[in-house]
Amino acid sequence: MLKLLIAGLFLIAVCSVVDAKPLAMRVWQFQDYNMEHIKRLIEMAAAQKVNRIQLSHEIVMDVEEPLGNPQLVKDINTICNWAHAKNIKVDMWTHELNGIPRDLMKDGKVNLDDPELWEFITGKYDRFFKMCSDVDGLVLTMQETAQSIYHDDKVASSISPEKRVARLIDDMAAVCKRFGKDFFVRTFSYEPQELKYILAGLAECKSDVIVMSKCVPHDWQPFYPYNPAIGNVGGKRQIVEFDLGHEFTGLSTIPYICIDYVKRHLDYDISKGIIGAVFRIERLKWRAVDTPNQAVIDVSTKLLLDPSADPHKLYKQWLAERYPKEAVPHLYSAFMRTPEIVEKGFFVLGFWVTNHSRLPSYDYARKSLYGRTTTKWDPSTKPIEQLLHNPTRETLAKITAEKNEALKQADAAINDIEKAKPYLAPKDYDYLAELFRREKAMVVVWKTAMEVSFGIDIFKSIKTEENRLFLAEAVDRLVKVAEENKSHLIKMASDYTNPNRTENYDRALELAELARKVLREL
Repeated sequence: MLKLLIAGLFLIAVCSVVDAKPLAMRVWQFQDYNMEHIKRLIEMAAAQKVNRIQLSHEIVMDVEEPLGNPQLVKDINTICNWAHAKNIKVDMWTHELNGIPRDLMKDGKVNLDDPELWEFITGKYDRFFKMCSDVDGLVLTMQETAQSIYHDDKVASSISPEKRVARLIDDMAAVCKRFGKDFFVRTFSYEPQELKYILAGLAECKSDVIVMSKCVPHDWQPFYPYNPAIGNVGGKRQIVEFDLGHEFTGLSTIPYICIDYVKRHLDYDISKGIIGAVFRIERLKWRAVDTPNQAVIDVSTKLLLDPSADPHKLYKQWLAERYPKEAVPHLYSAFMRTPEIVEKGFFVLGFWVTNHSRLPSYDYARKSLYGRTTTKWDPSTKPIEQLLHNPTRETLAKITAEKNEALKQADAAINDIEKAKPYLAPKDYDYLAELFRREKAMVVVWKTAMEVSFGIDIFKSIKTEENRLFLAEAVDRLVKVAEENKSHLIKMASDYTNPNRTENYDRALELAELARKVLREL
């Protein structure tokens, strides 16, 4: 009976997606502060019937920035003019609490019981809307800011964390309402308890706000479960944020066609009643447009207009518009392998170790296994977490096997590109072949780096000659593969403003040196 009930509920959810109309809010988020680039993206957005854009990250993250920067004010107003000419609304990111003066602090904490504190906060946005009157909305984040309002070590208050959250939302919403602006509240947080405070604050607040949640809890980890905030915001309107700039999955320097991931999450989100989606289409100065990963943006944006569409059919059409039809089956095969290559290459048994798509240091990988553990959000992964926290050679064998599966797919993808070669223009073949060789290089280097990183833990725990020899050999392999793939490692780290970033290569050598130090000392 339970299985029948689950099947019935699933069928209802699927049917609701199939019958879904275009989502009301179709949003692209811009991060790269380059006015010529932004103007081009607005043209692209209009062509794909995007109806809102968000300005964030390198453009603006806090209201203090435009308040103290006349050029940024001018540029924001120019962006609004460009977007409004295309019937696209413009929303701006901000963080609170931020920029709080010392006289509104108490014992090193923000004094939330001081009425002048709240006047200071709302006053900032009052001044901002007078300077940038064409901005259509604000997007508030309460995490990754100077003082998170729900943290007792950052603020002094006589009221509970959720009531503080509600007060901040209501006060800022009142300013937005007075100026006729929309107000979005992000639920982004690091810890489950923080998310609970935000959701409780949303339930407590009286304002008509739009909730914005990532498709996953915390940050862009493809093995995280669905975000528990989705559909759990007390009936308020909600939109869901996706990362199509691939912050943790290659920064668009390697192919990553994650259309199944987007479709799965979007179907779930729509079943929970969302009214829109936000697509990050770049990561700072790493751009997905003009790379093969632009397909994910284009296909996903079409899904916002028709959630029942088949993303694979849309993707094949995208390929057919750019390459000879004879090449399409081979290219499709190659690109459909990229989720397995990237996810098994960058992550370890479903856990976060990679440093924002760049090779992690030993300390970063270890801290991530604890602080960013998948188990925090999905308790069923506890056994794997324990394996990674207390690794043995058997654990390492599982990790190596995972990387070998990614390598197998990488080789198959390269073979697919070779099959497509007779039908491709030489420049297209050269470009695609280089990308897939780079993707394989990532797996080769990350595999060896993980053997060294976990090999250090194993040798520290069990100081046998066998474990010492394994680590010493892994160190030699890491130096060798880093040197052999140096150009690929550099291009993986490089954005368009800095084509010579060597941090991946440097981190490989630093990890090798750390392991040698461990071997000498132990």
